[in-house]
Amino acid sequence: MSKPKHELRPSRKAAVYLPLGVVLLLMLVLAAAAMDPFVPSPEAAWLGPAVLLLAAAATLALILATAVRSDESQLTSWAHWRDAAIGMLFYAGFFFVLYVVLRLCVPLLLHHLAGTRPAVQVEAVQVHESMLVRGCRNAAVLPGDSLLLRRRVCRVPKNLVGALRDSGRIQLRGTRSYFGIQVEDYSVAPPSR
Repeated sequence: MSKPKHELRPSRKAAVYLPLGVVLLLMLVLAAAAMDPFVPSPEAAWLGPAVLLLAAAATLALILATAVRSDESQLTSWAHWRDAAIGMLFYAGFFFVLYVVLRLCVPLLLHHLAGTRPAVQVEAVQVHESMLVRGCRNAAVLPGDSLLLRRRVCRVPKNLVGALRDSGRIQLRGTRSYFGIQVEDYSVAPPSR
C-alpha cells in the first residue's frame, strides 16, 4: 500500500479573492493619492516601522494560508520549482502593494480618527527636482523624510521651486493632529533670521 498524498491547495475562492483584493488595494492608493497631501509628524515616526511589520505579517499569513505541501518526489521536478518561483514573485508583489497602501492609508486614517484642528505650520525644506520619479518630480522635502516615513510635498509648481530653495522654509496650511498635517495649501515662508 502506498501512502496517500497530502496536498493543500488554494481554493478557487482564493484564486478569485486575492486578485480582487489587490485591485481594491490599488483603488485605495489612488483614492489616497487624489486627496490633499498628508505629511506625517516627526512624533509619529514609529508608524513607518509599524506599517512595514504589519505588511510583512499579512504577507506571511497569506503565504501560510496558501501553502502547498508536496511529497518528496515533486521536489526534484522542474514544474515544482517553476511554480514556487512564480509564487514567490506573487508574494513579493503582494507585500509591495500592501506596504504602499498601508503607508498611505494608515497614517491618514489615524489622523482623521484622532480629531483634527486647523493649523498653520512652518518647516525647514529642501527642494528636490528629479526627472526620474514620475509622480514627484518637484518635491519639498521636510526634515525626517525617509523611506519608511515620507515627509514631503510632491508636485510643487515650478514657479515656487526657486523661491522655496532661496527661503529654505515652507508654510503648510491644513488640518493637524498628532499623526501629522493634511496639507490643503502651502506657500513660501519668509527665511528665518
